[in-house]
Amino acid sequence: SFPEGLKEIQIEAFSNCISLKEVKLPKTLQKIGGSSFGESGLESVNIPASLDEVIETAYSTIVNEATFASYPGPFWKCESLKNVHIDDGVTEIIPHLFTKTTGLEKVILPEGVKKIGCDSFMGCSSLDEVDFPDSLTEIDMNAFAGDISLKKFELPKNLQKLGEYAFECIGIEEIEIPASLKEAEGDNFLNYYETPNGKASIAHGPFYRCKNLKKVSFEKSLYEIPDFLFAGAFGLEEIEFNGNIKNIGKNSFSGCIKLKEIEFADTVESIGSEAFMGCIDLEKISFKNPDSVLGSYVFKDCFALKDVTLPQNIKEVSYGSF
Repeated sequence: SFPEGLKEIQIEAFSNCISLKEVKLPKTLQKIGGSSFGESGLESVNIPASLDEVIETAYSTIVNEATFASYPGPFWKCESLKNVHIDDGVTEIIPHLFTKTTGLEKVILPEGVKKIGCDSFMGCSSLDEVDFPDSLTEIDMNAFAGDISLKKFELPKNLQKLGEYAFECIGIEEIEIPASLKEAEGDNFLNYYETPNGKASIAHGPFYRCKNLKKVSFEKSLYEIPDFLFAGAFGLEEIEFNGNIKNIGKNSFSGCIKLKEIEFADTVESIGSEAFMGCIDLEKISFKNPDSVLGSYVFKDCFALKDVTLPQNIKEVSYGSF
């Protein structure tokens, strides 16, 4: 155990201590070094509320189904560390805290946690269970990227923001988006997907490269799908609109290369630019609302599209929509 009053544990301080099984971190600890307990025999650890920084060390490469570069977390490659205790009073899981803690299987975040920082659980390849508290409002960039065993979870009802690549390459198969979600970070610094018909442009969002994500749905009281939300979700086959959605954000489904058919709810009034760009297998779309406005390049690079149903006197079809 460590004495109360200790404020910092340096980089690699207990790295490769294979006989070290249990650690109780003091309530005064403020900084912890990258790989400070890396590749140790640690089985149990607590995270105190005082902890506010991971001291970064050199970049390392994470290889699962994809390649990522990140700073090693304090518990880097701790194969025996299956779960962790987050102390009461913790409001943020700080960036890089559990990056590539490869033994970690279960995370229960206590009520009061409001934010999960960037790269915080990135590359936790054994993680298959996460319990989010209702207090959580933000999941930052790369937070769970590369967690290929993470196949099922529920997003909290007060979540407001998802960072770019937050769930990249995870094993999730189906998800419902809560009505509270207002922002999904992404970018249209475009990648290209090679097809027999040419290169298809795609953007990136929180669920980028999720090959197992087949179906998405939306809480009934959600009225707007944020920009970039499912951009580059390669496995997506089915979108279940809730009957209340009015606006579909720009690039929100760009690069969903397995989508084949979309029937838009009659409540949909606007579809943002490039919303379905690069959906290369999309064959059929149907609109019902004559007040719909289609933004520019909505269906750009949808090479398979051959069946389009539009209402008479549709309000606006912008330049390059198709």
